[in-house]
Amino acid sequence: MLIAGLRSVHGGGLAILRDDTLEFGARLDESSGFTQAAAVLAGQGFDADRIDAWAVDGAVGVDRPYFGYPHAAGQVAAAYCTSPFAAGGESALVLVWDHGAAPLLHRVGAGGRIEQLGPLLPPASGGLTAELGDPASEAGKPDTTGLASTGTAGDAGLGHTRTAGDARLGDAGTAGVADEEIRKALHSALRAHLDGPESGRGFLDDLRAEASRLGVDTGRVRAGARDLLVQLVAEHLAEAGGDRAGLCFTGDLATDPRWATALRRHAPDAGFWVPPFAGESGSAVGAALLHRFRDDGLRAVRWNRRCGPVPRRHSHVPDGWSTMPCRPEELARIMHHTGRAAAIVTGRADLGPETLGSRAVIAPAGGDGVDRWGPAVTLCLSRQADLFFDQADADPYAQFRHRVRAEWAARLPGLCDADGTTRVRTVHEADDPVLATILQEYSVWNDAPLLRGASANFTDAVSAMRSGGVDLVWSDGVLYRRAYSGRTREKSRTGENSRTGENSRDGQTSRSGQTSRSGEEGR
Repeated sequence: MLIAGLRSVHGGGLAILRDDTLEFGARLDESSGFTQAAAVLAGQGFDADRIDAWAVDGAVGVDRPYFGYPHAAGQVAAAYCTSPFAAGGESALVLVWDHGAAPLLHRVGAGGRIEQLGPLLPPASGGLTAELGDPASEAGKPDTTGLASTGTAGDAGLGHTRTAGDARLGDAGTAGVADEEIRKALHSALRAHLDGPESGRGFLDDLRAEASRLGVDTGRVRAGARDLLVQLVAEHLAEAGGDRAGLCFTGDLATDPRWATALRRHAPDAGFWVPPFAGESGSAVGAALLHRFRDDGLRAVRWNRRCGPVPRRHSHVPDGWSTMPCRPEELARIMHHTGRAAAIVTGRADLGPETLGSRAVIAPAGGDGVDRWGPAVTLCLSRQADLFFDQADADPYAQFRHRVRAEWAARLPGLCDADGTTRVRTVHEADDPVLATILQEYSVWNDAPLLRGASANFTDAVSAMRSGGVDLVWSDGVLYRRAYSGRTREKSRTGENSRTGENSRDGQTSRSGQTSRSGEEGR
């Protein structure tokens, strides 16, 4: 049976489920309808007229028969069916927490039936999460989370659930500043807005006023309030038996590493799962799953995050660009010797908001090549993570924040935020052989073997070239390089980290002092 899941409002998503296998998924434009979905499917070899059933979360622009399913239920299905709990035939709790809404708790029993346990906070909490979740509202100030005092996600105390009453000011990220007074201010402001009729409006203004009165940083106080809100949720989770069942976390807030990290500090011993596609594409997946298992109950499905569109092929390269064959190892050497960023467009796209392995811009850590593309993520090999991060856990989907070891924070000052943490994607050869190969070769040449990456939803190599933001584009074994007339070659930004001890140009000098293959190709 071939089922198409469609999310058609508030940002679109599309998924194809064939029996118990997720075959395809993609994000669509805002308020997408059937016409765009059919065009996307046609481009990937699917015939919309041969779909057995359309399962829809929202119904904007759907002009053919479809089955409609509730948004929250779809989020539950997508999170549970892709979780290790479903794979083991176990029951689990599923927390759906969207911006502008109260956190909703559900239980999926061993038989796959969904039971709604209700909201864990008053409706006004939806307004609070919207304000607490927007660091831009702080006029560019860094959003320093409570991790500065509580440790990293890696030492999250997975078996211990603290209540709001247990919180100390250090846990709220305000250590060393009028502890009791600030704690009272946070509790007072939080309680007033949770119990009030204003749906959270003005909450951030109140926090700013309290921060100004007490002489502390607003971002620090806001992070403390966010931690307290999560602690309240954790308290209710424990009351619902959350210490005995695994927990899935999904919804808008699950895509924000600050919220995911804060909640993971309270996760149960049974485990914690955040699907890598908790947003619009996850809603489309969930709608398809609800239809597939509407009679028998939810169960595990086969899935691979790399189930998105393949890159389009073009017969012509834009003017001003040259092409050459290039292995991932050679790209790593060119990046090391030049310090330049490179766009990566390879294979099927990742399903979800982060496309760090398939559609991304990557650059040497400490440089400035990726920030313009969006939130930057530190990339490292899984086996090397403990070298750079305190008590680093595997994080293949860059969902959490990790504390950078002091020596690396000092050596690469742009690596972490003001609180000493960074988002990390740990890369394993089995999950992403191309990116793992690049990192492995980069570590051979550079004694600071970290890269930085940002997701960039390029449709193909040509769209990356036309973006105007990179000089190097690598796509499935081909390097596209912007041509310069009479240019002066850029001095390596990473020369001081080179194992050769030389500031080589575009790979002209290898470790043995001979001309390297990548150097010839880099000219």
